Amino acid sequence: MGKIETPTVIRPLVSALFQLLLFLVVSLPTGSIMGVNIKIVAFGIFLVVFLPYLLIARESLSTGDVVFVVGVTAFFSLWSLIGIVSGQVDGTQVLYKLRDMISTVAVAWLSIFCIKRRILSSERLVTVVIYGAFTVSVTKLVIAVSSLYFGVSPVDVTLSIFQGAPIISGPMPLGLQRMEFSPDILNSFALFALLAPRLSGARFGRLMSGVITIAILMSALLAFSRYIWLSHVAAIASALILRRSWKILAVTCVAALVLGVGFYDFVSDAFESRFLSVSAEKSDSARVEQFRVLTEEFESRPIFGKGMGAHAARLLRDDYDEHQYVYELEWLAFLMQFGIIGMIGLILLVGLSCGDLIMSNHPAAPYLWVMFLVWLCSGFTNPYLTSSYAGGAFGLFMAMFYRSRYVVA
Repeated sequence: MGKIETPTVIRPLVSALFQLLLFLVVSLPTGSIMGVNIKIVAFGIFLVVFLPYLLIARESLSTGDVVFVVGVTAFFSLWSLIGIVSGQVDGTQVLYKLRDMISTVAVAWLSIFCIKRRILSSERLVTVVIYGAFTVSVTKLVIAVSSLYFGVSPVDVTLSIFQGAPIISGPMPLGLQRMEFSPDILNSFALFALLAPRLSGARFGRLMSGVITIAILMSALLAFSRYIWLSHVAAIASALILRRSWKILAVTCVAALVLGVGFYDFVSDAFESRFLSVSAEKSDSARVEQFRVLTEEFESRPIFGKGMGAHAARLLRDDYDEHQYVYELEWLAFLMQFGIIGMIGLILLVGLSCGDLIMSNHPAAPYLWVMFLVWLCSGFTNPYLTSSYAGGAFGLFMAMFYRSRYVVA
């Protein structure tokens, strides 16, 4: 215990570099800025410091940690091998999918590792994620406003800065342009943490909290995604009910109603576009087709699946997408790739991530369960659950789970 408790020169450096890495993971729409993959550079610098720290403070790496790392490595290696040996998966796709899975688990594991080893506090980690969500929201708003002002495409502007950013675009009412970044789903959970400070430990002044809330909500509006809207509504409602802020909840509902009436044309057009339009019908039909084809693919190899990085031979989400294994129905894609045995392993990983919540008796636990299920269910609508920012989302939840069990009275 002595080495864990004793401050060293390297421990603050590990803390600072991990906070920087986590911020970049959450705040960037993609890893590359002007052709340089900032996330990989940051992760490499962090490892250069983190690995010597593990050697110096040997007690910090427990037997459980070693078993977890070895087990996850073996699990991913086995299903990568299945994909390669099957002869149906391109090696590049295996590596891409392996990268996504490793980055998810690594960021999440490092988050709870740093908290439990007191490298940084749970509330500090939550605060970093909130600032990251605020940054990516402001980035989107600045791009949207500047593009509208100069009459250029926000997609072109985004891709000129963030090469390869997975942005979903399209027309919106009032001549606006849809801009959905992949990390947008995480913003709703950061908003929940912001609005429930006693649980999350994140402390912002009223003014700053208001600014962050407005930026995140405006970013969600531009995302123009039904599920992202739902997750933000769930975040606001859960946080305000948790705080027992009935007056604020009532005022929020009244304000939403007033804004809905005041901007009736926009709300009506937006509702029709996202729920009743031809594009919405095509989006839903695509998911129905994915369900059918992915189910058939799973039934052809139900035990071990087709392997890491596999895709349905008769169904590509996008002919031009270099990641052929990506589907909106991500959980069903997992089942097709990993089979029943592999899915047990993935479910076990998810179960380990919420171990503290399972053991928590805190009154806030039901609300954390609601938000965590909203996060997991996002994998039935879009491929959100495997990426570095997904690791940040799991890390955010694990920090709040930890606080609900050990910190918050």
